[in-house]
Amino acid sequence: MFKMDNAFQPTRRQVLAALISAGLILNARPAIASQTDGYKTKTFRAKAIVKLNGEVHLKSQVTEATDTTGRTAIARKAPFQSTVNLDYEENSQYDDGLIDCTSLINVIEANSDIQVDRHLTKTKLREECNEIIRFSRTSKRMLSSGLNAPIFAAEVNLIELPINSTFLDEIVTRKQVKITEKWTLAEALASRLLSLDSIREGELVACLVEADSDVAQIEIKGQVKGVVAGIRTTIDVDAKAQLDRKAGEITWFAANVEEEREISERAPGYKVLAQVQIRKKQIDALTSGESLETITNRIPSIEAASIRQFHSDLGHFRFIADSKWVTFRDNGEEAVYRFIVDNARIAQCIVTNMVDFDPGRQLSMEGFVADVKTSLAGASAQIRESSEKITSSKMRAIRVESHGRIKDVDVLWIHYHISNDDGRRAVLAFMLNADDAEVFGAEDSQIVNAFELINWPKKLDSKTVEQEIAKSEKDKATSTNADANTSSIPKISR
Repeated sequence: MFKMDNAFQPTRRQVLAALISAGLILNARPAIASQTDGYKTKTFRAKAIVKLNGEVHLKSQVTEATDTTGRTAIARKAPFQSTVNLDYEENSQYDDGLIDCTSLINVIEANSDIQVDRHLTKTKLREECNEIIRFSRTSKRMLSSGLNAPIFAAEVNLIELPINSTFLDEIVTRKQVKITEKWTLAEALASRLLSLDSIREGELVACLVEADSDVAQIEIKGQVKGVVAGIRTTIDVDAKAQLDRKAGEITWFAANVEEEREISERAPGYKVLAQVQIRKKQIDALTSGESLETITNRIPSIEAASIRQFHSDLGHFRFIADSKWVTFRDNGEEAVYRFIVDNARIAQCIVTNMVDFDPGRQLSMEGFVADVKTSLAGASAQIRESSEKITSSKMRAIRVESHGRIKDVDVLWIHYHISNDDGRRAVLAFMLNADDAEVFGAEDSQIVNAFELINWPKKLDSKTVEQEIAKSEKDKATSTNADANTSSIPKISR
């Protein structure tokens, strides 16, 4: 009979070492003292490879269209495949209930190739974002943030694996088990391993397959139906893990993870098979010299950790905003962003690149107000207020707030004209139901204050504009995921 003891205390080290040598205990905790009573601390290096194959489910253009089960209707399925390579070091600490969890991750290498239909995207974590802090103070999934700089949403996908390696060692049971004997993973552990906010039904079951004096082989199987950011998902797990009995840690883990996630306001749905392989080994310290102790004062608040960086390679602009904002479309001429809270669309922002002015020339506030009035003529809108300022990113911003009605719904518009001294210009048009103004808060101000216009590689003249418009119109015509609601925001023509 074997015992897998997760409750090891350093003061029992010699006793446990003797038991391990005798083959009586499968697991002894790593010889790292907890910093706080009731907390477990570990430091390890891991290498992971994830291969994904599946299909993306794109939303129907018909508003509120559903299938026979009441789920959002699928307009089209697009095949996709991806390979993610991740090499990292981690110093983590969490309590027994897996509620208060913090990890400092030093990324050595992170890159991916993603192909959707015939479109290939390569992503690599930027060097300034190689230090990641990941934490949670509730039962919901951990939040990832760059310790030194805001990260892109695509970079978050690089470092958040289908299986969270932070909690792999918790698979090991504390009870005595025989070969072929099974045990059910606690719901909190299954939720952490799969990065879910909650589990609606299902469970993961582990089984001791074989063991000798050095290693033990464990299988983990099961299906879980859970929720991520208000979106339902179903996950099937078929995994194997190898426990190093002397080190007291899972050193190898491989799994087939099948997931089917529903379409949401935030993102397309998908059905995917992820093949995950993780190798990890205990280390004394991170090579960066940092640890959770040394960065205690640098751990961001939840609000600060939720900030993401947005960068338009085609539109040549960038800004930072809350992670509740998502990119819906970006074709260079026009980019559409949506503010999603609890799977409900609260607001939309359209960023439109304008033809450059000559350096030093600026549009007047009166001229922009006139443009806004013209664009909102069909909505019986009234200008509430207008103002002008220099933003923290040294851009000149003219702000015009308007109120009107569309189909008996009170609507709030906030238009900005952003420009720099080199002649670069863009218009940002925010649109939301007036009833959602409190939830929206000052999201527009946060985006505009950090908004930067990047000069074109070459001058954008009228001929180039015409070519880009022709191309974008062609792209719009072929897009199956376009949303008719984006046309509700009147366009500024000046």
